[in-house]
Amino acid sequence: MNPSNAPHALTASEAKKLEKSISKEAAAAEKDVTHVGKAVKSSEKDESKAEKAAHKAQRARDKAVKEEHKMAQALVQAQHKHDLAAAGENKAIRELSMREKHLQEAHQAVVDHRSELGRAQREKVAGDATREEQLLQIRQGMAGGTGGPTSV
Repeated sequence: MNPSNAPHALTASEAKKLEKSISKEAAAAEKDVTHVGKAVKSSEKDESKAEKAAHKAQRARDKAVKEEHKMAQALVQAQHKHDLAAAGENKAIRELSMREKHLQEAHQAVVDHRSELGRAQREKVAGDATREEQLLQIRQGMAGGTGGPTSV
């Protein structure tokens, strides 16, 4: 029931039901904000871990490249070692690529969750204002006994 379109004054029971409904709506909005806030924190934590892993993979790649060059100089004496180091470099490159992709995905998740949090907060603020106005109208209608809340 929309109080601004009510054809008659609200009874105490109707007003109590409407206030309870509005309170439930506010609690649901707060729960949504809390949930999205936790998702943001979680994705920020994942992003931090992915960034550390990417840095570690970069260092491993750099080390593998240096080792490959060193082994290339001694190719005649250590062809086998050179092949192993080159394989290590390839593995490090694949690992770096995978970690950078994960970092990019984690970063996008942070961006998406921050956007969702902003949306949820804006909706809550708008909902809070509407609920406050409805409660004010209900209370004014009950106090004044003028036949119901006035439409705005």
